[in-house]
Amino acid sequence: MTGVQTCALPIYLDANDLLSGAGLSSSNTGAHLVYDTSSGKLYYDADASGAGSGVMIAQFGTVTHPTLQVTDIRPIT
Repeated sequence: MTGVQTCALPIYLDANDLLSGAGLSSSNTGAHLVYDTSSGKLYYDADASGAGSGVMIAQFGTVTHPTLQVTDIRPIT
């Protein structure tokens, strides 16, 4: 299958796995998932250190963007 990547996320996420705020990008450090509340873009950063490039995996909303919490996300294994 092309375009499929594995991820290092645990089955259950804790608060440290998601960084959420206005103007954030995949280069922010410390979290596997980064959500930019001003654009609605959700990024995945495999190493969670900012050393590698994160990838945008979803965009929520077009004009307004919902609040996203770690409890809203459930990895599928």
